[in-house]
Amino acid sequence: FYLLGTAIFLIIWFRKKLPPFLFGFFLILLPQIIFDLRHEFLISKAVTAAILHPKVYQLALPFGERILARADLFFLVFAKTFAFGIKILAFGIFVLGILGFSFFLKTADKKLPKIAGGFLILITTLFLGFLWYKDVIWEHYLVGLPTLALFFLLLAFSLRKPLWLGKVLVVVAVFLVLINLGNNLKKQEEWVGDASVLKNQIEILDFIYQDAQKEKFNVIVYTPPLIDYPYRYLFLWYGQKKYGYQPSPSLEPQKTLYVILEPDVYLPQRRIL
Repeated sequence: FYLLGTAIFLIIWFRKKLPPFLFGFFLILLPQIIFDLRHEFLISKAVTAAILHPKVYQLALPFGERILARADLFFLVFAKTFAFGIKILAFGIFVLGILGFSFFLKTADKKLPKIAGGFLILITTLFLGFLWYKDVIWEHYLVGLPTLALFFLLLAFSLRKPLWLGKVLVVVAVFLVLINLGNNLKKQEEWVGDASVLKNQIEILDFIYQDAQKEKFNVIVYTPPLIDYPYRYLFLWYGQKKYGYQPSPSLEPQKTLYVILEPDVYLPQRRIL
């Protein structure tokens, strides 16, 4: 979706720069293209199937509810980017931002509408893409938006023509983004976010190893995506490095068995054993 939005942005505002972009994009995809040609279009078939017949692993929301859910998630990310997660404060900042942009639009550099339009195109493309995607959207899917906002704010600040007050407002916006990013990184609560957060998963491993007291054990993991690769990697990387051993394979049953059940908010019936 980001690539699609970038392509639309270049087509509208920077058509002369579109060929270099397409050439660079082609070079990036060249290994995949060669692989596809040598393996009976395996990647193309998988992508086509995902677009035409997308699988829903958790909960397919009706279209109306999907619009509200996606809008709420995007606004939550906006609030965590500029307003410490406080939605009322974020709404005020959003309104002031729109008014400020409208005020400086006539007197600012001609490139300002292009910068704002590029950001709007990327956000709109991403939003429409997630509307098409019927499955659950998690907050970490949008983890790159604060960095993207920071990039466009810095582009706006680099323009020559905005009045000094406009530059001050951009500096304030950049400051808010950096403060909010730092605030999110420094949170040290005992349990932050959900079970998919690395800090929480590390705490789970520490509990298991400390409870096992250097004895061998087996482990079974249930996660909402039904894929336990993150825990396999953590036992291999963190468990082996810190405690010197990993869980025994299932073919080697031990006296102790640990079961990790991550909560599934959308399909709680999956947790019934």
